[in-house]
Amino acid sequence: MDLARKLFDEMPKRDIVSWNSLITGYWKNGHMGESKSLFDAMPERNIVSWNSMIAGCIECGSIDAAFEYFSQMPERNIASWNVMIAGFVRFGMIDNALKVFDEMPRRNVISYTAMIDGYGQIGEVDKARRLFESMPVRNEVSWTVMISAYVESNRFDEARELFGRMPCKNVVAVTAMITGCCKEGKMEDARVLFEQIRHKDDVSYNAMITGMLLCVRVNSRVVQISKSSRLETCLKKACAKLAVCKRVEPEPR
Repeated sequence: MDLARKLFDEMPKRDIVSWNSLITGYWKNGHMGESKSLFDAMPERNIVSWNSMIAGCIECGSIDAAFEYFSQMPERNIASWNVMIAGFVRFGMIDNALKVFDEMPRRNVISYTAMIDGYGQIGEVDKARRLFESMPVRNEVSWTVMISAYVESNRFDEARELFGRMPCKNVVAVTAMITGCCKEGKMEDARVLFEQIRHKDDVSYNAMITGMLLCVRVNSRVVQISKSSRLETCLKKACAKLAVCKRVEPEPR
């Protein structure tokens, strides 16, 4: 950031993009105070400037400051509303998020999905589902968030029903269902879903391995999931999560 600031200070003429870039760079590197000083010194601001400050305050844990900037904005775009909703959801302030959502002049899929996620986080799954069903347009994230909310609330039949309706299943949605199957103890169903994932990531591995550990089925099948070098790391993460100290070794061939 020192070099960026040096270049900024040496610029013969700075445009608003330069100011916005440096403001964002500061808070992304944990220097929210510098972002605020720069914002205050701006000769002119645009919506991007304000949105950056709101996002920065949220990222740095100052939701009240974020809302203060939001309230002072001379004009807002849909990104302004969405970042504020997401901020309230992140801090568990669902009533505040709903108030902003209700006041929005127009909403998009991000607005709806953020609120669905918020309701899911506090266990208000029925409210999340009603909002999900009212969406004019849905994307993969919307479906995945709703499915995950059901899984987190142990409402597996509804998660399964929604997963079956999902037009295009992504790795996150499948992983959520693997977690659900593991919670139910249906390890064979989880294994079938796991094998259907073409491009598996660490989350997928962890979900499957954690499920096996929960079901006290740590055996050669864990090792047979993949011969990938990531397996050992994933297994260690899962074991750490469950406070399992026992070393897991494959059975003799």
